[in-house]
Amino acid sequence: MTGSLEIEVGLAALAAARRDRWARLVREAEESQPRDFDRNGWVVHALQGAWSSIHHAGVAVLETGAPRATALRDGLERAVRGGRDTDTVAAIAGGMLGAVHGASATPAAWRRLIHGWPGLDTRGLTELAVRAVRGTEPGAGEWPLGERMDYDGWGARAMLTAHPHDEGVLLGSIVDLDTVLDGSAGVQVDAVVSLCRVGRAQRAATHIEQWLIDDPEDGLNPNLNHVLADTVDVIAQLRGEGKTVLVHCVQAQSHTPSVAALYAVRQYGVGVDEAFEAVRRVLPGGAATKVPR
Repeated sequence: MTGSLEIEVGLAALAAARRDRWARLVREAEESQPRDFDRNGWVVHALQGAWSSIHHAGVAVLETGAPRATALRDGLERAVRGGRDTDTVAAIAGGMLGAVHGASATPAAWRRLIHGWPGLDTRGLTELAVRAVRGTEPGAGEWPLGERMDYDGWGARAMLTAHPHDEGVLLGSIVDLDTVLDGSAGVQVDAVVSLCRVGRAQRAATHIEQWLIDDPEDGLNPNLNHVLADTVDVIAQLRGEGKTVLVHCVQAQSHTPSVAALYAVRQYGVGVDEAFEAVRRVLPGGAATKVPR
């Protein structure tokens, strides 16, 4: 996996007699729109429709300066709007876009809707993907198959507090997640947004798990600004449904205050400095990172 999507690379693997034909088909896809491939139940038009969707989504990112991760959503929407055999075209496009941009580029609002046989949801799909990539079974206590994540030694403690601008958003740590789920926190929560890894037994009925790696090394969070903005958007969506939402990470010292500040900026028009200061007052140990614009 290289993180790049260059269909021409595969042409070199074809027999010389077929290479020119497929190069022409690729050019046709890039010069046309997905709707132009009206026999997309046929494998060639299906591939061309998918590649056309991907290509034009990439062009849109370059022309508008939008975050690279938005190409996943845009590309899939183009594939579906091409019409006819959309499930086939979108499956091809989605496989390629997902491989390039990763799970973190998939909008949380979409992941909430994923369901399949036999009762598979986003978490189950993630488990299958991780097992496939690793090529081995995770240990009994390892993510994503473990019942509980072991954060002993992290110094996590109870931090549960209301967001300074929205009392329907609670901010906390992994300790608070556990006490909310077992009822000992004494508060009713309708949805949870996790900004760290959680175990199978640490999940609420409505639970969004965001892909954030707790490491500043370059490349580990390639879609960071997108993920932070997407997190705020799904919190707002849940609040719009009348849900009380718990937002947490391990210690409520980095991810949670960052998201809380951005929520104030995007949803309430609060200034960046003011948002940070308000969050620091309720989470005094927080060390939020800079809010993306």
